[in-house]
Amino acid sequence: MSRPQTTEIAPSRRHEHASFPVRKIEFDFSRIPKYLYADNALSSYVWLVLEAKFPAGEQFFIDSVRDLRDAVADPQLQNDISAFIGQEAMHVRAHRAANAALSRVHGIDVQRTERRTRTLMTLFNRLHTPRQRPAATVGAEHLTASLARFLLRHPEFMAGFKNENIRHLVMWHALEEREHRAVAFAVHQQAGGGYATRIFMYLWFIGALAPFVVLDILRLMISDGSVRDWPEIRRGLKTIFGRHGILGGSSRALRDYFRRDFHPFDDDQSQLEAAWRPELGVVPA
Repeated sequence: MSRPQTTEIAPSRRHEHASFPVRKIEFDFSRIPKYLYADNALSSYVWLVLEAKFPAGEQFFIDSVRDLRDAVADPQLQNDISAFIGQEAMHVRAHRAANAALSRVHGIDVQRTERRTRTLMTLFNRLHTPRQRPAATVGAEHLTASLARFLLRHPEFMAGFKNENIRHLVMWHALEEREHRAVAFAVHQQAGGGYATRIFMYLWFIGALAPFVVLDILRLMISDGSVRDWPEIRRGLKTIFGRHGILGGSSRALRDYFRRDFHPFDDDQSQLEAAWRPELGVVPA
């Protein structure tokens, strides 16, 4: 397989001095595997369901930050907000393409998860104020940045994505989550957001989404009969919750979010991130 084509998008006036670039990567999903990770149904469907939730979820992140940018006086942060929106928009585009390929090639009903997530995000927008929504985004961004940290620190885990385009999609997304991990946090702070709001909205947002993630995974496993394969279920659970699994291995980083003095930049993995960029063919941030 050839390496995905990477292009750095010409910066607009608002983000030409941003701390990180906006990139467009073209992926070939024509041979996308049904099982995305380690040929295991459970762990693969975890990634697939997250994949299906990314477009609506990341659009929510974009909107929540954009809605408060008028409260931001810092010109550097304004540039970073524009780049954040650009990166997330590229993620939405790429994940929609992967979702469409999974539906087209394997007949997987990804659209149901996409629709459900759009409904949940619409409900979140209606229930919460413009100052509360970025707090949910801060928590979600910390979750994704923590998982990205694990992936970049464990190339043996990343190798479980056997398809090169899927591995590069995950790696690209992980690198950019690391790059823009502090933007929503800074917006939340400059708009007057506090510790209690940040923690409450994090727990509420993740708690509201988690049951639907589990239901969608079970639906997919029931549809192909893998729900009865207990040895493979145990193997999948180990890759997620085990000591060296992605959630188990990210537990310390995830707990850091509850510190009152937490800041996303406390976790500096810049050297590691720089070491991964050549495989993607991306320019340094």
